[in-house]
Amino acid sequence: IKECETTYAYFLRDFGDDPLKEVWPGRKARLLVLGNEAQWHAFVDRFVHNQKEFTRALSGTTNRQGLTGVTYNKDSIDLIVDSLVHRSAHFLVTHYLHLEQPWIQEGFAYYYTVKVLNSTRTHCVAWDPYSNARNDQDWGDSQNWKDLLKEAVRNKDDFDLRMLMGLKITGMKQPQAVKAWGVITWFFDHHREAFMKWLKDVAAGKSQDQAFQDHFGQRPEDLDQQWRDYILENW
Repeated sequence: IKECETTYAYFLRDFGDDPLKEVWPGRKARLLVLGNEAQWHAFVDRFVHNQKEFTRALSGTTNRQGLTGVTYNKDSIDLIVDSLVHRSAHFLVTHYLHLEQPWIQEGFAYYYTVKVLNSTRTHCVAWDPYSNARNDQDWGDSQNWKDLLKEAVRNKDDFDLRMLMGLKITGMKQPQAVKAWGVITWFFDHHREAFMKWLKDVAAGKSQDQAFQDHFGQRPEDLDQQWRDYILENW
């Protein structure tokens, strides 16, 4: 509970709001921890109505129409806490920022698990067997992420921001989620004011491209190159 409340407070403070504000007045956010995998499968059978098999392969789910996140006890309490903080960030991106884009969702979820726990053990997306076989690198450990992203940029092998912007969650792989984390970390830590305006406009229905032009005065491709230059010089 402490770590979830810390995530909530950090998130609201980062967006210039009262960290004790009721984000969803009159509603309850529910984070459920099940005892074992059998309970997880029973939960999916009873309560998940679409993409059952996709959801079954995960260790938890977020109900975007409500505020329910589910995980089950797989390995350790650390994994459970990481999962609950990750899902708390998803709730806030969905119900406070009113944004559903997967690259924004995953980027912010990892931004806050790193900030609160220095941990990124929850994965909402699939691994990329091609990348794992090619690079023999562990994209699941955030301690590796800066080096992996820098290596990918140096080899001109990272994923384009424009491609990330159009991805569905079912099409995203873990290396792409890590790139989303890297880009959002750069935007939020170094261009926060413009990025917050961008987020507000996109939530209001403006296209991501037009919002970049309005608030950064540049195309996604130009910002992507600036991010790459930053990574090579600073990471």
